[in-house]
Amino acid sequence: NRWPIVDPDVGQTLGKLQGCGYCRKFSQPGVKHCTGCGRALVEPCPRCSSPVPTAEGACSQCGFPAGNRLLVDQLCAEAEKAFLLSELDRASELLSQASQAWLQATTGTLAERIRSLNERVKSASQEKDSLLSSLRDATSQGQLYAARDLLDRVQRFFPPGAEALRSVKERVETGLRATARLLEAARTQGASDPEAQVRAYQGVLEVCADCREALEGLARTPPE
Repeated sequence: NRWPIVDPDVGQTLGKLQGCGYCRKFSQPGVKHCTGCGRALVEPCPRCSSPVPTAEGACSQCGFPAGNRLLVDQLCAEAEKAFLLSELDRASELLSQASQAWLQATTGTLAERIRSLNERVKSASQEKDSLLSSLRDATSQGQLYAARDLLDRVQRFFPPGAEALRSVKERVETGLRATARLLEAARTQGASDPEAQVRAYQGVLEVCADCREALEGLARTPPE
């Protein structure tokens, strides 16, 4: 029988290699950063600040589940992608999962990443809600030009072709087309029939209450 010969020095070297908790590659003893992905091989525990190898599942001093860092890192990456795609509800849900997996830690790189992303999502959500409220008010009051401007601003918070904005967009666009036709009729009547022009401008404002041309036209020739 031939028995394999194991070099004890090789075995000791393998045992000293440092594993990376992010990319799972091994690096030589003593290096501080993974030679595969470049991340730190040892990071402070978010709870007790003890050094924890990233390949370990938990902190040996306090039991914090530091091994969840890869999951949390992936959830943050997905949340950032959802945020950039204007999927704010999904981004918020992913960050909630990340926070739970990281036990609501408040210190460390990942905790700061979660906090920063949450602030961005919250700020965007507040701006979105404010714009939607203003859009509803402008539409209900017949302020179609203001509604059009608000639509342009709020659309960045929705995926392209979002169903939530379709009916409002159609209403505004239909109203503005009607406004353009009525304005053309008012211009045509002009000096030949001032009273008819006044009535035409009044008709414009019934459709579009913030039509500047109609408002200025009535100001020049107020009805008797």
